[in-house]
Amino acid sequence: VDSTGNCYAVWREYPGMDIYAAISSGSSWTAPTPLSITGNNANPVLSVGASGVALASWTNLDLNEIRAIWYSGGSWNGFPSILSSENSNFPASAALSANGFVSWLNQGYII
Repeated sequence: VDSTGNCYAVWREYPGMDIYAAISSGSSWTAPTPLSITGNNANPVLSVGASGVALASWTNLDLNEIRAIWYSGGSWNGFPSILSSENSNFPASAALSANGFVSWLNQGYII
């Protein structure tokens, strides 16, 4: 929830294994927005800053990658970035103002 009361959500759709997001201003939810590319996506994590900047991250299990995408200015920005491609899993993210941080487990080590 941001400082104006907007509520943000991300989830994994099943079946299909894609990641979606929606936002509510209190009266209704937006239509689900697809965030992920095709494949077996899992472990979505969302963090929201007070200013309404959000950061979503998840694991693409087929490609063994951590992916992340920003929300600001009313839209999800750009194609999901690839943050890691070596035995990665379980992303955790944090968004603070315009700066974002994503951490994940990589071969037993936290990155």
